[in-house]
Amino acid sequence: MHKLRTSETYGQTQYIDEYLKSASGKEQLEAELADARLLHQLSIQLIQEDGTAGLYKKIVEAAVAIMRSNYASMQMLYPDPVTGGPGKLRLLASSNFTPEAEKFWEWVYRHTGSSCGAALRAERRVIIEDFRTDEYMQTAPTLSVFLEAGIYSAQSTPLYSRSGKLLGMISTHWNFPHNPPQRHLDLLDILARQAADLIERTQTEEALKESEARLRVLTSQLETMVTERTKELQHSNNDLQQFAHVASHDLKEPVRKIRTFGLRLRSELEASTENAKKYTEKILQAAQRMTTMIEGVMCYSSHNAAEMEFEVLDLDTILSDIRNDLEVLITEKNASINYGQLPKIRGVRVMIYQLFYNLINNSLKFSRPSVAPVVTIDVDTLCSEGIPYTRIVVADNGIGFDPVYSEIIFKTFTRLHPKSRYDGAGLGLSLCKNIVERHGGSILAGGAKDTGASFTIMLPVKQL
Repeated sequence: MHKLRTSETYGQTQYIDEYLKSASGKEQLEAELADARLLHQLSIQLIQEDGTAGLYKKIVEAAVAIMRSNYASMQMLYPDPVTGGPGKLRLLASSNFTPEAEKFWEWVYRHTGSSCGAALRAERRVIIEDFRTDEYMQTAPTLSVFLEAGIYSAQSTPLYSRSGKLLGMISTHWNFPHNPPQRHLDLLDILARQAADLIERTQTEEALKESEARLRVLTSQLETMVTERTKELQHSNNDLQQFAHVASHDLKEPVRKIRTFGLRLRSELEASTENAKKYTEKILQAAQRMTTMIEGVMCYSSHNAAEMEFEVLDLDTILSDIRNDLEVLITEKNASINYGQLPKIRGVRVMIYQLFYNLINNSLKFSRPSVAPVVTIDVDTLCSEGIPYTRIVVADNGIGFDPVYSEIIFKTFTRLHPKSRYDGAGLGLSLCKNIVERHGGSILAGGAKDTGASFTIMLPVKQL
């Protein structure tokens, strides 16, 4: 009877053990099925691209679930810019880290005392079963950080691209000594594959964005260069066009002078040798001035104005040359050109000459009938926004113009009077504005109808 009871007891115990084993196996299968479903769901989310930052967070939360850990982190590798080798790890996402812990572990280096630092050095998975007994961690300054946080074990698994490039790290931590079973590590490897693919995709997208940004900057720079070069070319073409018209008009005066004195010379040759010499000298001077003007136009048309030589110019000398060139017209109109001591400035000789020639010639041309032209040139200096300027005002007592045209008067081919009354191409003042601006200055027009016109030139003072 006693034996029977013993046999019955043994059978019951065996049944219970088998039942418990069966229940435990069932729970394990259910847990593993849950892990597989979690990885499957995560795969779908990765394909659907549910926001990179959000996916990083889901990966570390999945790592906690799969590894039955208390904490998890995911890091991206930033290679050493000098050597190109493994540099440092930057925290992308964490699970159950405090803000202080996230800040502390934002960057991890090869020499950092941690499982991820050791895995970065070894370039393979590292498991620390107990920080308190691990040989390397005994001398690591971070040991106290882990223990104070209640972390006693950790593992770090490197994330490799499909081509074998190290991309980052995924780590899990426990608040008790632990050596994770192989079946958990196998699932983690699947998760690591997904994490590596996500990082690689992110890096590819970022590289593409950087490339597109550099391309946009380069395109913008090229467009700017093309625009600037086009403006320069257009500017140069305009200058050539203006000079072609203006030169053909302005060169008439020296030719006229040559013709006038040539006629006088012909009639005087028989009467007086002295007069003949005088007229001959004027012809030669006019011819020389015309040659100089032609050479200046050729020089300007064959070079960029910015490349032309700036030199110290004596305005007294330039005004004297202009008076000499316009001698016949000044005499015919009984005109007066009044100015005091003029300063020296830096500029391009042919351009400054053309500037004042056009202004004075216009004053003589647009004079009032039966009123002797009077041209006055005043000069002073002033400062504007801390920059010293030479101000030159050229004023006359001619027919003037309505102030409403004070800006349009500088436009190319603009004429305020019929060509039948006043000859010209309508380019003189446009050229004047162009010349002043090329010298870094400005020009303004003023005046009143039947009273006169004035032109104020502002040229920056440059070191002589």
